Amino acid sequence: MIGILCQHRSGHSAYEQYLKNKTGLDTLPELDINQKNPQDYFENLPANGIFSMMPFDNCYEYMKKYNVDWQIFLRKDVTTQCLSFIYTNKTGRIRDNQTEVHIVDSSLIDYFFSNYKIINDIKIKNEYPVYYYEDFHMPGLTIKKNNNNYRKLIRNIDECLAKIDQLSLTFGT
Repeated sequence: MIGILCQHRSGHSAYEQYLKNKTGLDTLPELDINQKNPQDYFENLPANGIFSMMPFDNCYEYMKKYNVDWQIFLRKDVTTQCLSFIYTNKTGRIRDNQTEVHIVDSSLIDYFFSNYKIINDIKIKNEYPVYYYEDFHMPGLTIKKNNNNYRKLIRNIDECLAKIDQLSLTFGT
């Protein structure tokens, strides 16, 4: 069983597909506490597979409790990842190239960085391998990186970048 601790818009779906091609294990639905109860999720996991887990307050306790080969999967470009998160949260479209300009909810940046902090606090324990999306060459996948320039697609970009810069300094990204 391979578990991937990651954040939304990290490229984890492509990474899961890459691991599936490499290991032959099936991919499983992701664990996001906004949609699933973690206790129920872990108790009903099959014996083998690959799944991603979005961070939540006590996710480290679950990582220690269950016999899962954990990995941490991150993006080096946290700013673009955050912009992608708030933009796709607005549009609901996650895999398409976009052209529409929108005003996004900048309060979601706080949520994004609170999740970033949870992952970073686990990462600095040096208990799990850490991989970065940008370091992988993943040819032959059906999931492809889009070509969205979120700086042009977000109408309130200055407000968002200022908030990201402020929180980046706080969290040391």
